[in-house]
Amino acid sequence: MKTLFTSTVLFGTVLIVLSCGNPGSNTTATGTNDSSDQHREVWMDRGQELAVTAFTALSTELRTALTKGGVAEAVNSCHVSAQFLTDSVAASLGATIRRTTLKPRNPVNAPDAREAEVLASYQQRADSGLPLQPQLAHEHETVYYYAPILMQDLCLKCHGTPGETISEQDYALILEKYPDDQAIGYKAGDWRGMWSIAFDAETH
Repeated sequence: MKTLFTSTVLFGTVLIVLSCGNPGSNTTATGTNDSSDQHREVWMDRGQELAVTAFTALSTELRTALTKGGVAEAVNSCHVSAQFLTDSVAASLGATIRRTTLKPRNPVNAPDAREAEVLASYQQRADSGLPLQPQLAHEHETVYYYAPILMQDLCLKCHGTPGETISEQDYALILEKYPDDQAIGYKAGDWRGMWSIAFDAETH
């Protein structure tokens, strides 16, 4: 099985919209059926591939925005184009790709019932100091792939503490776009949320 990216790469637009990070390392597969280990390995690789592809597209967008105009430009870029870019990547790959969290900045990234259960399990492990690993679930003809997202140092410019790692001016700009923001108070290494990816089991 391909090795998942480690946490040394910035996680693109998720720095602002959801969080920072990359598809997790250390793979494990859990599911709701009796699929063979071979199927699980193929599905895990497919989920990783989709997450990495989306991450690459989003990170390119964010790096361009940060270089052009710093946090202000990145926030505006995320607000306008991040969801569209993620959806476009997903459509081109025949999947659905989301980033979700228990503490969303953008309400679009709030979890559905299925995702909330997985996020709760990640939260429990994070609170217990246990490692967070990618997961699989399989229901009918759909495979669900989940991978944790962890905070990186640069993420703290938008997801740390206002007045400390987030400048007051930058946080005021964030609140203009996201008045119900919950995505602050993090430190580097904190668990932030997860990739939530679904694809057809029969085609992979």
